[in-house]
Amino acid sequence: MIKTLQQKTIVLSFLFSLSLAIETIISKIALNKGADPLIFSVEVLFFTALFLGLITVINLKKNFHNLSTNGLVNLALSGIIGLGLGAIIGKYGLKLSTAINYGFLFTSTLIFSTAFGFFLFKEKLGKNFLILSLLFVFGSYLLITNGRLLNFHLGDLLIILSAFCLSCGSAINKIVMQKGISALTVSFIRVTAGFIFWLIIIAFLIPQKLYLSFFALAFIQSLFSVASQLFMNNALKIGNISLFSLIGMSLPLFTAVFGIGLLKESLSLIQAIGAIIIFSSCIMLVRKYK
Repeated sequence: MIKTLQQKTIVLSFLFSLSLAIETIISKIALNKGADPLIFSVEVLFFTALFLGLITVINLKKNFHNLSTNGLVNLALSGIIGLGLGAIIGKYGLKLSTAINYGFLFTSTLIFSTAFGFFLFKEKLGKNFLILSLLFVFGSYLLITNGRLLNFHLGDLLIILSAFCLSCGSAINKIVMQKGISALTVSFIRVTAGFIFWLIIIAFLIPQKLYLSFFALAFIQSLFSVASQLFMNNALKIGNISLFSLIGMSLPLFTAVFGIGLLKESLSLIQAIGAIIIFSSCIMLVRKYK
């Protein structure tokens, strides 16, 4: 039974990474065309909350069963931190960086989430897990830095901060779902909270930014955002947060492929070696839980 849950967690985590990679590419396309990171993020959150809300309403009684006031507050906090601050900071980081760099640096969630898993959920970290983690990090390092020791810019630091916010949100989500709350409910409430948070910020502090743009791209990205939210929270509900984050290290592979194919971003030999290391680590992990 445990192994079956781990296998499901791996599949859901891979699907999450794929959905998030597609989101990243759509965001980069919009940003390259001149979209404002703040406005575009809020538009995506609006459509995502709308779609999740429609799905939630269909199963209203089932989805809000066991939801306490404390759980509601925690999910609102998760939305503000993970999708409010995290999403906006990540968009600004992506605007100043590349999709390939974003794919690597976002995998720093492995470090943050593993720490949360160890201290909050008492998750055990075996030798194989640590070895695979090191391989993922090393491969990702080669993929982003091209083998150079230091290659960090402001955009890269913003992406790391965004990853920390997402890890905090994921930890809060898992705490709430341990109370029996459905993954759909968690997804809907946290996305809605993130949207409302930034809508208020824009309306009261920078009303001149309250305009609509790149609606079509925001609409398309929101479809993948719905998918990534559901994949993520279902994976967290049945599996370990550390295992989910480890599989999330496959994100650079997807962003590299899409970045090269769609955005014409380049990939050197050393970066290709890093991608191969990540891919091999993914294969090893899947075989371990086969």
